[in-house]
Amino acid sequence: MDKIVTQSKLLPGYNTKINKTIQLGADKLGSYALVTTALEPCIEGATAWSVVQVPAKDGVFYVRQDTPDCIRLSERDNPFAKGKKIGNTNIYRVERARKDCNSKAGFDSNLLAVRRGDFLFTLVDRGRYPLDKYRPGEGTQAYVDREESDNTSKDSESYMELEFASPYREDIGADTILKVEWRIIKLKSGSTEEDIAQILTSL
Repeated sequence: MDKIVTQSKLLPGYNTKINKTIQLGADKLGSYALVTTALEPCIEGATAWSVVQVPAKDGVFYVRQDTPDCIRLSERDNPFAKGKKIGNTNIYRVERARKDCNSKAGFDSNLLAVRRGDFLFTLVDRGRYPLDKYRPGEGTQAYVDREESDNTSKDSESYMELEFASPYREDIGADTILKVEWRIIKLKSGSTEEDIAQILTSL
């Protein structure tokens, strides 16, 4: 497996560095990148964080969890509508409740995914800690920008952020490590959401 290792400079005010390892691999589903993030030293009140930004398009994404619910992170946030379960799987289709404002919420999920045409972009937390080690909604978050109005410049585009975080060091009593696997999966032409759910169930 090919590997790239990087380390940031000392972060001002935090006395810590960010260590990141990117490993490339392949299996029966195709190629993937496993991104590992850790703090050195791991300080109190800090978490390892991963944020991926993609075009929002229709504002739809998928999560893997046991309920259709999302978690409101603050009173300022406009949360998403409840997810719609796909078949008999634990995959839910989630979309923003309103298009005229930003939407943000947390999920009890170790998987986030977005479809773009015949491609499925997936993110899986491969170093997942027990659920009770995360503060409500903080381990997995999604943000979708409001839909742009007709008055907005054609050069601008609404976007989506898919985020994972490790627990806080003080909540697990040890250094925290975040491992997020990225994949782009080529879908068969005409794939349905049921097809997508079967793929996401297998990851």
